[in-house]
Amino acid sequence: MKGATLHADHVSLDLGGREVLSAVDIAFGSASLYAMVGPNGAGKSSLMRILAQVLAPSQGSVLLDSQRIADLPSRQRARIVAYLPQDRQAAWPMPVRELVMLGRMPHGATLEQAVSADWQAVDTALERTKVSDLADRCITHLSGGERARVFLARALATQASILLVDEPIAALDPHHQWLIMETLQQEARSGCLVIAVLHDLSLAARFADRIVMLDQGRVVAQGDTAVVLTAPRLADVFNIAVRVEQDADGIRLVQTGRVP
Repeated sequence: MKGATLHADHVSLDLGGREVLSAVDIAFGSASLYAMVGPNGAGKSSLMRILAQVLAPSQGSVLLDSQRIADLPSRQRARIVAYLPQDRQAAWPMPVRELVMLGRMPHGATLEQAVSADWQAVDTALERTKVSDLADRCITHLSGGERARVFLARALATQASILLVDEPIAALDPHHQWLIMETLQQEARSGCLVIAVLHDLSLAARFADRIVMLDQGRVVAQGDTAVVLTAPRLADVFNIAVRVEQDADGIRLVQTGRVP
C-alpha cells in the first residue's frame, strides 16, 4: 500500500487535566520524510503515539487516507503502520534475528511458520541497519546503540507503508546516526511515509523533506525545511541563536549561542 497518507485531524489530548495537544491539524503526504521537532514537553511523542493508535485523542481523529484509522482491524493497521517508540526494551532474552522476525507478525508469520519471504525481509532489514553480524547474539547482551538499530530493523521488516519512529538516533554515535537517517530517507524515497521525532535540528535540516514544529502542544510551523527552520523561529521556540547557511544539500544550521 505505497502512497498511504496520514492526517491528524484537529487532534487534542488532555492527560490528568493538563492540555498536552491542542487542535493539532497536520496532513502527512506519502513518499516523504517528516521530522517532528520541538523543545522537551512540546507534545511530540504524545502525537506520535496517537498517530500509531497507541493512545486515543481526547478530541479529533487520525485518518489513513480518507478513513478513520481507528476503524481498521488491528492486524490490517499493523501491516500499514510500523511504530518504533522511544522505549526499546526486549521483553525477554532472544536472538536478534528472531526478535526482528517479530516485525513480520502482522503478516501472520511466526518463528515456526515463517516462509522464505519473511526471512528475506528480516535479513534485508538487518543488512540495512548494519546489524547482520549481530543476528545470532542475544538482544540483552547488546549495547544501547546496537539495540536501537536492531529495533529499527524489526520495524523495517514489517515493510509497512508508514513508518513512525520516535527518537531513532538517540544513543547512537555520529556515524550510526547518519546511517539511520540515510535509511529513513531511503524508505521515503521508496514511496513510504516516514515520520521521525528528532532532537538534532542539524540532521533534521539535512535529511527531512518537511518539518513539523511543535511547541506547548501546538503546531507553530510546518512545511519545507528552509521555510520552517529560520533563525527567528528557532530563537523563539528553542531559545538558541542560529546561523542558517545554504549549500548544495539544502540548509545547514550553525548554533552560535543561546537566547537568554
